[in-house]
Amino acid sequence: MKRSTFTLQKTAAAVCLLSVLTLSVHHAYAAKATGKPVRYNVVELNPLPGAREGTAYSINNEGVVAGRSGKDDGSYVAVLWRNGQIQTLGGLGGAYSEAHSINDSGEIVGAAQAKSGLYHAFFWVHGHMQDLGVLPNGLYSYAEAVNGGGTVTGFADNGSGIPHAFLWTGSGLKDIGPAPGVGGSSALGINRKGAVVGGSSLDSDDGGIAFIYTGQFRALVGFPPKFGSIARAVNDSGTVVGSYGQTVRRAYPFAWQSGHLIVLPTGRSTPYAVATSINSSGVIAGYYLGTAESRAAIWVNHKMIDLNQVIPGGTDWTLLQATGINDHGQIIGRARYHGRDVGFLLTPQ
Repeated sequence: MKRSTFTLQKTAAAVCLLSVLTLSVHHAYAAKATGKPVRYNVVELNPLPGAREGTAYSINNEGVVAGRSGKDDGSYVAVLWRNGQIQTLGGLGGAYSEAHSINDSGEIVGAAQAKSGLYHAFFWVHGHMQDLGVLPNGLYSYAEAVNGGGTVTGFADNGSGIPHAFLWTGSGLKDIGPAPGVGGSSALGINRKGAVVGGSSLDSDDGGIAFIYTGQFRALVGFPPKFGSIARAVNDSGTVVGSYGQTVRRAYPFAWQSGHLIVLPTGRSTPYAVATSINSSGVIAGYYLGTAESRAAIWVNHKMIDLNQVIPGGTDWTLLQATGINDHGQIIGRARYHGRDVGFLLTPQ
């Protein structure tokens, strides 16, 4: 969740990368003679009856959304939204669960509280939630992403209190070890080819080191010295998005491919912005910090678009964060609507 004040290098390599990043196969992102951005219809992802909020984390190419719904007592449960209807996914014996990722087959992964009170990664399909367990001697695990082949990645305690990224392909968690330069690793995204991305730290103000893992760890390079980084998503072309320089006051969004770093623009007055996801067309979703609170945004053709500016006017919507985007250009995230925190779904008109 970071961005930079550095000027982009206007090299041939950077220009080439920009072409890759901005390529679009969907009509909604084709160049338009008017130069006007695409406009979107917006619908609410309703929380469960009696719940105070709904949070959308992932959307597949069928338009099915995974996330969670929370109550006033602070509890929350994993849910999916399909055709405007919400469905609970169950749990692992505890009161809490949340869904983090869904693939095109409808397989969902996330984390749920076990009877022990600790969180375990889960794999959900056809109404059944499977506990993926923990690493040897470990206490907890969190599944963060699943690809089209059903390979799951996330992070788990390895018995030392330090998280390690893992892979799951059907039986047992496979510890893929520490990230380069430090003892821990946390995987947050995976593409169809099995490339895993993440960072060496989730919560440190230093931000850790962003990585891509394809059988071995490779640190993403090109960031300013002493600026930590974290990778959050990767598409099938291998373009990685994330942020660097993260503190409570700053974050600079980036895209990275084949060793080349592109700092995404955010506007001169924006001290904080985060890239959270990317689709196959290279359209990037995320958010930036406005005057007092965040605003959902996308980056198209290397330009940032505030999503609040491309939905119907005269409504009570404030789109706060974009958390996912599918290959049809549908976008999900968190919003404030009629005074409540709810999930939203945008569909290109």
